[in-house]
Amino acid sequence: MVSANSLQGVIKWLRRDEWREAFTDVLERHLKPACSKWDLAIEELPSVIGEDWYMNLWGCAFEDFLTREYDDNRNIVDDYLKRRGWKENATNKAYMTALRSSVISLYEISDIVSEESFLARDLVRGGDPIRIRDTSATRSLHPWDRIAARVIRLRAKTVMAGGVLRFEHDVAENLLDSIGRAGRVAREKSTEFARQVGRDVNDPIIATALSDTGVLSLAAPLFTSFWLADDAESCVGPA
Repeated sequence: MVSANSLQGVIKWLRRDEWREAFTDVLERHLKPACSKWDLAIEELPSVIGEDWYMNLWGCAFEDFLTREYDDNRNIVDDYLKRRGWKENATNKAYMTALRSSVISLYEISDIVSEESFLARDLVRGGDPIRIRDTSATRSLHPWDRIAARVIRLRAKTVMAGGVLRFEHDVAENLLDSIGRAGRVAREKSTEFARQVGRDVNDPIIATALSDTGVLSLAAPLFTSFWLADDAESCVGPA
């Protein structure tokens, strides 16, 4: 896992008027559904679930925000690196650029090598397990744990971004079902979607948007919503 200090510059960039409101909207998309269920204000979360867990959820929303594009394809990472990139070292810039095109997914953990690495199998997109280099995570993970994370390639290593959520098995299954349904609905409506965006249904851009990766790029708030709903129930009881 890369140090959160690598993102301090772009975190400060959030204070600018052009990005502050957009990020607030994304944060609400991640946290408000579960908060509404328990009649909680987002500002109350640190006292309910703990400051550390709240900041982890904030980090998940922030990483999602780094991938989003707004009017004229504007993106906060592109904007920050263009205007302040000269202040960052090569590693930080590479990390921001990798996050810019990342997606969160759900992974099953195995073959943990203490203080070194572990294997992560993508439960949404399938494929062979990926060897992830992360010293600190090996101290708390157990075989067959299920975690949500952004897995990125940084230089010669595959690593996790900072926003990581561990799911109970039943909650993970419900999350997978929800993502699967979203993908099926999107593909069933692919012709209408293509028409609305002015493209042919066989256009590669449409295929990418309707792929598992395309669905995950839009589904990031589901991960935080499911995790927070489960944790809130543990903290304050059924809604």
